[in-house]
Amino acid sequence: MKQFTSFLQETDSNNEFKGVFENVVKEMFTKESMYTPMKNLKEAYPGWLEKNWESLSDADLERYNEQVDKITEICTLLESIDEDDTKMDKESKEYKI
Repeated sequence: MKQFTSFLQETDSNNEFKGVFENVVKEMFTKESMYTPMKNLKEAYPGWLEKNWESLSDADLERYNEQVDKITEICTLLESIDEDDTKMDKESKEYKI
C-alpha cells in the first residue's frame, strides 16, 4: 500500500495519468459494476454472521455489523439509480458510494 500511495504522490502532477485514473475509478463505481456483487454480499453476509457470531470477538462482531449496514446503504443507493435519471443525477448518486 505504501508503494501505491508513493506512486500516486509522484504522479500527482501528471494530468494525463490523473484523468485515466479518475476514469478507471469512476467506471468501477457504477451501478452496472457494483450492484450484483453488493446485492449478493448483502444477502449472504447476515447468514454468515448468524452462523459464526459466537466465534467472533466483540470488536469484530461490531465491525462486521457496521459493514452490513454500509453494504445495505450502498445497495439502497444503487437501487435508487434509475434509467431515467439524468447523467448528472447518476454520477451524483454513484459519487456518494
